[in-house]
Amino acid sequence: MKKIILVLCMIAAGALALSACGSPARLLEGSWSGSVGPLEFRAMEFIPNEGDPLRGEVNLGLAANLIDGSYEITPGRGREQHRLEITYALAGFSTSRVFYFTVDNDTLVMQRDGSSVSLTYTRG
Repeated sequence: MKKIILVLCMIAAGALALSACGSPARLLEGSWSGSVGPLEFRAMEFIPNEGDPLRGEVNLGLAANLIDGSYEITPGRGREQHRLEITYALAGFSTSRVFYFTVDNDTLVMQRDGSSVSLTYTRG
């Protein structure tokens, strides 16, 4: 009986670990690089909040500078893409941008709300 309970607990713990790894917050976490032609650049870094991993800090690479900001993720349901809102201040003006995103292995694809253009980044 103890072995059965132990095995069930291990299965439950494994399922929780896999679901946490597959959450949109954990998929997005880390540094992402982009490229335009032959130029590669550090595009952004997502650092989730410990208490609420769907929110966190973001460092954006804009005009050769890193800009601090924040982000919030709204997970997609079913086949819907995840929603990402990034807020940052530049020259004293606060700006928010909404994107829809997917992560496949080490590839992040973001599409700005209302646009048909997709941006592709790689982890690293």
